[in-house]
Amino acid sequence: MYELPGGAAPNGPMQDYVMLYPEVAQAGSLQNALQEVAEDAGHGLVVELTSSPGWRHVAVRVESDSHSAYVLLALDERCFIVDCWAGGVRMASGSTPDLAQVVGALHS
Repeated sequence: MYELPGGAAPNGPMQDYVMLYPEVAQAGSLQNALQEVAEDAGHGLVVELTSSPGWRHVAVRVESDSHSAYVLLALDERCFIVDCWAGGVRMASGSTPDLAQVVGALHS
């Protein structure tokens, strides 16, 4: 079984994601992991939970003015899925295995 740094074994809602997303599991949620990377990059993004409680640890929303973006974790492969919206219209969609690239896209 995979262990998080410090010897802690994963459990709870992130246990299915720990092998593909160890940094997210260590942070406790996608929200925490993305917020940390955004702060380290100095982007000033505010990463929020989505309105669906079932996605609490694996999906987030970032909003600015009339723009918003949603990020989800894929379960079967390491893939951060990003959907970008403006004025209620989906303007872009993409995916990457790199958390820093997600933050860069959200900043854009």
